[in-house]
Amino acid sequence: MNSNILSDSELRRFSDQIAINSIGIEGQLRLKKCRIAVVGAGGLGSVVLQLLSSVGIGYLGIIDYGMVEDKTMQRQTLFGGNDLGKLKSILSKEKLQTIFPGVYYEIINLEITDENAERIFSKFDIVVDASNVRATSVIIFEACSKLAIPAFFGLVASTTGKVTVIDFKNTSKPLVFNDIFENENDTLAIGKISITYNFTATIICNEIVNYITSNYSGLPSKIISFDLAQYNITIR
Repeated sequence: MNSNILSDSELRRFSDQIAINSIGIEGQLRLKKCRIAVVGAGGLGSVVLQLLSSVGIGYLGIIDYGMVEDKTMQRQTLFGGNDLGKLKSILSKEKLQTIFPGVYYEIINLEITDENAERIFSKFDIVVDASNVRATSVIIFEACSKLAIPAFFGLVASTTGKVTVIDFKNTSKPLVFNDIFENENDTLAIGKISITYNFTATIICNEIVNYITSNYSGLPSKIISFDLAQYNITIR
């Protein structure tokens, strides 16, 4: 895959997207050249992976060591009944590659830890935290801070969600971790519905596209919070 040009098939596939003024040919090339690590291929990560593939991100790292379970399939929309007991990382690559063959998918079938996070993230341009687990998010925050890699965080709990972007490259005073996760439990998703995961993933991916194509995100060191049951959305 030549990341320096758009092939004829890519020009056809993304023609409507390229027609958007803020993207264009140059923006589409930036998307293709970008290498993004997605931590978690579950309810949030499976949608993030689909959306990032659909806009033409050229290289995606799928970081997950878990397997598909009965109780999680209702929100992990990439998987089906025949996938029970199989590794989400491998399944994600297999399923996405058939729909988006132009994307390179790297399977990283590991748990992110203090010992391996910097080594794994160092080859990527952006990291997405789709783990929905506070302990993992702490590790991601610290590793991206040390590596100066932009990090996109999404949290889901019941009908509520949060998204924030921390551009460790360009900000001298990023949000402290507790500002993002204030009063959240160690496991953040208590009560789960796929709609909230999809909405949260959409905001994350929209911010990623904005950041890559225009060097801009509407949420640098800010937090968007929402409750879909009440249609309350706040940015602070």
